[in-house]
Amino acid sequence: MFYKKTILFFLLAVVQLATAQGSATGLAFLRVDVEGRAAGMAGAYTALAKNASGAFWNPAGLAAGRDNDLVLTHHVWLSDISQEYAAAAFTSGQHHFSVSVNVFNIPGIEIRGELPTSDPDGVVDALNFYSAVGYAREMGTWRVGIGLKYLYEKYFLHAASGWAVDLGVQKENILPQLDWGITVQNMGKMNPLDRVATPLPMILRTGLAYTIDYSVLNGKPLVSMDFEYVKEGPTAARMGVEFPILSLMAVRAGYYFGSEYKQWTAGLGIYVQSFRFDYALAPYPYDLGISHTLSVGLEF
Repeated sequence: MFYKKTILFFLLAVVQLATAQGSATGLAFLRVDVEGRAAGMAGAYTALAKNASGAFWNPAGLAAGRDNDLVLTHHVWLSDISQEYAAAAFTSGQHHFSVSVNVFNIPGIEIRGELPTSDPDGVVDALNFYSAVGYAREMGTWRVGIGLKYLYEKYFLHAASGWAVDLGVQKENILPQLDWGITVQNMGKMNPLDRVATPLPMILRTGLAYTIDYSVLNGKPLVSMDFEYVKEGPTAARMGVEFPILSLMAVRAGYYFGSEYKQWTAGLGIYVQSFRFDYALAPYPYDLGISHTLSVGLEF
C-alpha cells in the first residue's frame, strides 16, 4: 500500500508540473536522440531505457541496472553538426546513480551585418552543452528516478547557463510481457542570452514496450511505442521494433508519426559478452542527408 501511494503521489506531481510550465521551444539539442539502440528504434524508448541510457531517456531506467554501465555516443547530424554523449551508471545496493555529458556543436555559422553582403564578416561556432547527475531506485515493483542538469549555451559573443530537472517512472510487466514508462524532462530555466532567456523544450513522454512471447533464432521480438508532447511544440508518436538474433546481434527499425523532417530509422546491434556496439541511421527528406549514430556500451 505504501508503494502504491508513493507512486500515485509521484504521478500526480509529474502531471501538475507538466501542465504548469510556460512556453518552451529553445535548445533543440535536448530533443536530439542519443544512443544507437534508441535511435534505431526511432526513440520509442521511455519504457525500455536501462542502465546508463536512462540518464537521457528516463532516469527511472537507472534502477534496472545490476552492474555498473558505460555508454559513449557519437552522432553525425545534418551538415557538419555533431553531437557527443557519454553516460556512466553506478549501482550500490538499492541506490543507482549516473553522471552524463551531452555536447552539441554547430560549426561554420556566418556572421553578417544589417546589410546583405556576398561574403560574411566572419565565421563562428555555436555550442550547446549540459552535464547531469541522476538518481533512481526500485520501490516494490516500480522504478522511480530524477535527473538534474546544468545547461550552457554559447553563440558568438553571448553565453548563458541554466538548470533543468527530469522525473521518470517505469513498471515492468504492468500486463504480461508489457512494460510501461513515463517521464517529464527539461523542467527549469535559462539565464538571459544577451537580453532574452532561451525557453526550454519541456517534454512529457509516455511509452509501452511489448515482448512477443515467441522465440525466433533464440530471441524474442520486441515492439515499442512512445507518445510525446512538447510544450509549445509538435505532438508526435514514435514506434520501434527489434529482432534479436542468437543473443549475438539485433536488427531494428523505427518510424516517427507527426515529424516533417525525419520519418523512418534503422539500426543494428552487436553483443560480445559485456560489450555492445549499436549503430543507427535516419535519412532526412529534401536531400538534407543522413543522420548516423554510433554508440558503444560496457557493463563492468
